[in-house]
Parts: sequence; structure tokens; C-alpha cells
Amino acid sequence: MVRLGGDESWQPQDLADQNFETMRPDGSPEDIVFFGGSDDGETWCFFESDGDGYRVGKTNRHRFDTIAYWPDFGSWLLSEIESLETLFDADGVMRVKR
Repeated sequence: MVRLGGDESWQPQDLADQNFETMRPDGSPEDIVFFGGSDDGETWCFFESDGDGYRVGKTNRHRFDTIAYWPDFGSWLLSEIESLETLFDADGVMRVKR
């Protein structure tokens, strides 16, 4: 994935860009779809078939090694929001400096 500066960094990304064979983490199963990143790009989030439905997972960006699973997109999204609430105050200022 290419890091962009300026206005381009805020534009929606194309799912196909993260799913080209050469862009996927090593060892990624063919039947999962990556849809976003987390942890400042160090991890990627994906959809994975789970029987009759799907689940959401997160893996290392460079090597497929699942770090966590959520039962659905809504659960994953709420988890991401909760993480952001702990990192930033109500004014959007980062509470923890890197």
C-alpha cells in the first residue's frame, strides 16, 4: 500500500489495491478479503468466511498471523471506536504520545 500525503491520504481506498497477490501479507489464504489497516499500518483487517457467514480478523501486515477475531463487522467497528476513545480526548488530542 502506498502512503499518500495531502488530501489524497483522506480519500477512500480501493479494496482491490489491498488484495493484489503482491500486496497481501505472506501466507494469506486466498478466500479472505482485506479491507483496512490498523495500528498505524502495522496490521491489516480482513473478512473471512465462517461457515454460513463471515467474521472479521486482524493480522500482521507482512506475515499472515491472526492477532484477533470479531464475530462480525459491527463488533470490530465498536472495538476500533473504543480504542480511539482511549487514545484521544474529546477535543481529538492524543492522550498518549508515541
